[in-house]
Amino acid sequence: MLRSHWLIYFMLIKLGFPFIASIKMAVIGESILSAKVFCK
Repeated sequence: MLRSHWLIYFMLIKLGFPFIASIKMAVIGESILSAKVFCK
């Protein structure tokens, strides 16, 4: 039972981390773009 839970968590982390990272990169990129626009 515990092993299956660990497997589920591992899969969620493995699938979720790139998704979260891409969202963070998109937010950072968007903030940089908006900052550049405001600077001009």
